[in-house]
Amino acid sequence: MSALRLGALALGALALSAVMSYVAPSGLRLDPLLVVAVLAALGGRRGTAIGAGLLTGLLEDAWVRDLFGQRAFTHMVAAYAVALLGSRLDLTQTFPAAAAYAAATVADWGLQIGLAALFDRPVGELPGVGIWTAAAVGNMLLGLALGSAVGRPRS
Repeated sequence: MSALRLGALALGALALSAVMSYVAPSGLRLDPLLVVAVLAALGGRRGTAIGAGLLTGLLEDAWVRDLFGQRAFTHMVAAYAVALLGSRLDLTQTFPAAAAYAAATVADWGLQIGLAALFDRPVGELPGVGIWTAAAVGNMLLGLALGSAVGRPRS
């Protein structure tokens, strides 16, 4: 995935995040920026995955105004793990890509909770399993739609 295309997708995802924060119900926890990072990582290129995770995470850190760098780290780790799997398996097909989006969502949330606990930051009220599942399914559907619209990277 080219840097220009990745930047355009990341800015579009940031705009979608901004619109969702004002329009969507508060329980809706989709993460379009994480979806872009995972989309870039599906082809198995680890350098691209780290760059995409860093870019999308820093954009989300700037938008959320929490512990700066936390989401950059979690997006990089999630995207790198997907790229590592993508270098060994074909994640560009529909079912493996869907599983990658869902697993990356859960891993990202788990890493954020772990980092908050590590740095003695308030975790806040933890969402229930239903919200985690809904977010994973929502990110999976968003990722599949985005992948169909712009094309998934080749392995």
